[in-house]
Amino acid sequence: MANYFLNILIAFDRMINAFLNGDPDETLSSVAYRKNRDGTAWKFTMPFINTLFGNSNHCKNAYEFDRDRKLKP
Repeated sequence: MANYFLNILIAFDRMINAFLNGDPDETLSSVAYRKNRDGTAWKFTMPFINTLFGNSNHCKNAYEFDRDRKLKP
């Protein structure tokens, strides 16, 4: 049952990203990490999201998860 709610939250997160004209296969955490890494926008978003989730690597982990999932055939 916990996976069900987690999947709903992730889907909602991706939907918000799509509404912001982002990739619907990417979460806001992943976008925050990528844009912060590339030095474009979202400079303060990544630390905020990491703090919100209580994990200093949350956005990086989300980025790696999304990236690895896209690489699978």
